Amino acid sequence: MFGFLQGARYDSAFRRLYVSHCSSNRDWMGRRSLPFLSYEAIFVSSLATDLGLIGIADQDTPRCCRTSGRYSALRNGSSLEDRFAAMFCGAFTMLLARVKLDDDIEDASSVPARFAKWTLKRQMARADAFFREISPGFATELETLLAEHAELETQGQTAIADYCRPTGEAFGLVFRLFPVGIAAAKGESVDARLVDFFEMVGQRVGRALIAFDCAVDYEVDSKRGHFNPLGGVGEAARCLEFSQRELIELGWMIAEHCDTPAAKLISCRTLRHRIQTIPRRTNRVRNPSMTRSFASLAAPRRSRAGICDCDCGVCDCDCGGCDAPNCDCSAKDADCSSPNCCDCCLVCDPCPGSSSGRKTSSAHPALSTPPGSTDKPNEDGDDLVGQTAEVVVALMPFGTVRLCREASLEAEEHPAKSDRGPISVGSQVRVVRRDAFGLLVRPIEADADPEEGV
Repeated sequence: MFGFLQGARYDSAFRRLYVSHCSSNRDWMGRRSLPFLSYEAIFVSSLATDLGLIGIADQDTPRCCRTSGRYSALRNGSSLEDRFAAMFCGAFTMLLARVKLDDDIEDASSVPARFAKWTLKRQMARADAFFREISPGFATELETLLAEHAELETQGQTAIADYCRPTGEAFGLVFRLFPVGIAAAKGESVDARLVDFFEMVGQRVGRALIAFDCAVDYEVDSKRGHFNPLGGVGEAARCLEFSQRELIELGWMIAEHCDTPAAKLISCRTLRHRIQTIPRRTNRVRNPSMTRSFASLAAPRRSRAGICDCDCGVCDCDCGGCDAPNCDCSAKDADCSSPNCCDCCLVCDPCPGSSSGRKTSSAHPALSTPPGSTDKPNEDGDDLVGQTAEVVVALMPFGTVRLCREASLEAEEHPAKSDRGPISVGSQVRVVRRDAFGLLVRPIEADADPEEGV
């Protein structure tokens, strides 16, 4: 349960997918592999789900992780594609675990890392064989990229874009194997355009991940004498913004490729959740006296029945996908205050071994509405058109803007794209429309331009 692209806890589709892969991972790789289950591996499956390559997790799948193999896609007559996705997730998890453990051994001669690698040697060998079957030259290509990354660490301070390149290409190398493997398993020809798309997604995920890690680990690396390509706290903050831009541009590309509103795509919802949590981390990095470990913020909870990765006090209101008759809820109505809201929108899955099953409401700002409100969310974003916003992450042309709705007086940050070239931080912009993954904006002084571009 480690990684960068953690989905939102209130996203029931993501949680069902997570549980399905967690169960499959235990079924194939064993219980010892579960603490290493990677969010990046889950993200590959969520992207495949959005593209229709694999099926959506069964509605009967629980939304709280249990170590039982009962919900494994490797059982219960799942389709060939779903079984391949489950095995790919397990193999990717072990690959990332090996790289992480090797890094800990190299940096600090970590005894726990050596022990963990020894206990997982059979699982790692199984993962290597899985990837070798898809692409015989995969291991050689990966080792070459890892060697390039190690070489950069011997050159001292390095531009973040250059430092992220080998990691991005390594992730792209893994991601591209997913459509290749499915095509081979089904005996079909490989779609070169789909392979290229998966590779592009992997490259951006890899660059965003390594940039984020460099920024949040800067102080710890400085104290311990470990290598870090950044030259100071201010550069660490800019590194986080680089990571955020990579994810924003990626979200736009996925939404446009799928030709589907981003809110309906699991992968885009995951990216947006990650983007929205980065600014809070930026404020911490700018503080030189930062002492709290960022890794502890995502530490999983444990229970007697297994590893639980859900916030058991949050209402898992999935009303947007509810097809029950006369259900008067919406995905935005997280407190389900409407008298016609059906019970399916209120039931929370308790943690294993916990007696908590009460109905609670989510306090997540993206889902909240004024008490008693029955307004539906505006899918087209027409209520934002014409609003003034401030640029908080420079638009190059992708970045983030903060706007304030007059009704709620609450600041909201949104991924944004400029239609008039780069726009610096602090500039005032006006929302032109909601476009694919976020807001299309332009400088206020450009409103007089007769070419609206809408």
